[in-house]
Amino acid sequence: MFKKLNSRISRGNDWYHTYKKEIKLASGIRIKNKLLYQELEQECKKRNGILTYSEYLTIDQFGKNGYYSTSKHHGKTDVEKRWDGALANYCKQQNYDTIIEFGCGTGELGVATAKAYRQLLKKKLKWTGVEIDESIHARILENFAIQKEQDSVEKIVTTLDEIPNQHHALTVFPYSLDNIPPNGFLNTQSVASYPDALLGVTVKNGAISEIIIPSEVQQKKDIQLKKGFFTQNGDTLDLTAWKLRKGQRAYISTDAYLTMNKFAKRFGDKTTFIIIDEFRKEPWFFNLENLGIPKSLYEHNLVCTDRTRYYRESGKHNLYYPLYKDGLVQFLNTLGFRSVEYEIEQKMANKLRNKPWFPLGRNYRTYAFFAKDFVDKKTKTLVIPFNAQRLF
Repeated sequence: MFKKLNSRISRGNDWYHTYKKEIKLASGIRIKNKLLYQELEQECKKRNGILTYSEYLTIDQFGKNGYYSTSKHHGKTDVEKRWDGALANYCKQQNYDTIIEFGCGTGELGVATAKAYRQLLKKKLKWTGVEIDESIHARILENFAIQKEQDSVEKIVTTLDEIPNQHHALTVFPYSLDNIPPNGFLNTQSVASYPDALLGVTVKNGAISEIIIPSEVQQKKDIQLKKGFFTQNGDTLDLTAWKLRKGQRAYISTDAYLTMNKFAKRFGDKTTFIIIDEFRKEPWFFNLENLGIPKSLYEHNLVCTDRTRYYRESGKHNLYYPLYKDGLVQFLNTLGFRSVEYEIEQKMANKLRNKPWFPLGRNYRTYAFFAKDFVDKKTKTLVIPFNAQRLF
């Protein structure tokens, strides 16, 4: 109760500072997890004295002393109970015999789908898993072996580049895109405009503090933010649709969009994207709060508005970063997918399994997206849409 109340107060403070056009950065916060602090401090020294917000979150979540290394509660979903037969039926309908699963975790969905596919079609499914955490690759193989589906595993990789060329494969993103840490952007201009500053953190003298990353440090990190265009590692993303008030932040998972783009460029004309995830509804145009704020699964999906506490409790929370629903539809169309459909996740899973579905509530946040019929538009700049709700 206290944490929820404090979250509301922090949210109200953000509204106030945005309304007053004030830029507020957290400063001098001492991290309780001393080992994680030391890891962050060492990495900060290695990376020109400043971590991007994305770099900080990656260590916070996946570092040697981060959440996934120190906690046994990794927020596992029950997606395999709904989607094993659904994916097997979809493969049968669309003549897929291969699945590429991005963010496969320990392989529960993959092995369940392989088993359902074998029962349905009397032959094996070819499955490739993409999982950044190499420490659980052996466990994935073990889970397939327990169900006697080890011959279904084509390959387990950590990056897209390691995936062999596929002629016809279904690409599945099951609750994985929202695990990719976002970058933090904000507007420092007096008028509403696209983001013109990149948020980072310094870790030194026993404390963590937020900082706006200077252009010279951006250059050393091979990143650049200029006139609403963000470039990282040679890829340029157009963020000009994200209109922010002075001091207002936007947490944008640039790597999630780049991941979808790379999959589309590599397999687009031979695949269907199925994206199963939690999504946000775009806010109203008069919104004063920060956009894309991370949520804590550890605290039952509480929005992380109290930045001071979450910095202090670094490594304690299983964070995730839902994308905006309407923006994803537009983004997939922009990539080149001519057919993009979505439905409430549970409803779509039951439909594919030929089972009835009875809604148990009104405000569903999890959806299943289907994107297909890809034509490469060969654009050099990747447009990241954002459409605030308007009355007209």
